[in-house]
Amino acid sequence: MIGKIKSIKPSHYGFILDEEGKEYFFHADNYRGNWDELVAFSPPITSVGPTVQFTPISSPKGLKATNVEVIELS
Repeated sequence: MIGKIKSIKPSHYGFILDEEGKEYFFHADNYRGNWDELVAFSPPITSVGPTVQFTPISSPKGLKATNVEVIELS
């Protein structure tokens, strides 16, 4: 699935918006790349977050993204 980083939080997690506007939680453990670089190119530091590819799953707490990878910096 494709989406954009909506926000990154200091506690090593963030949120992704998919193309339909659904929000997915993800943790740094589910990110395939350098977390510090992702933070540098994501809101609130930038106005529009990078485009990412991810695997969506349902969890007891809601929608979750795994295998998150940047495919395009905005």
